[in-house]
Amino acid sequence: MAGLENMSLIPGNVGTAPIQNIGAYGVELKDVFLKCDAVEIATLKQVSFTQQQCNFRYRDSIFKTTHKGKYVITRVTFKLTKNNHKIQTQYGAINEYLSNE
Repeated sequence: MAGLENMSLIPGNVGTAPIQNIGAYGVELKDVFLKCDAVEIATLKQVSFTQQQCNFRYRDSIFKTTHKGKYVITRVTFKLTKNNHKIQTQYGAINEYLSNE
């Protein structure tokens, strides 16, 4: 399964990843994000958010703006590849490291 390898060393928890649209070395969470499930704190109602609904921007999402403090993310579903992986190696530090191997 591929798609998250560039983010492998980012510290944190999966549930917090959609809040900031985490990213590293040319890949952002939105690139592999399918949906997340959450609980609305005020009502304890379970809801799901699609990628479009999360309104991902550079290091930003609805969970940092209009929905800040209103939900607890309980599950994140990714769309990863099983075959024909397109590994992002064009970012400077990765490209430099691979060319030295």
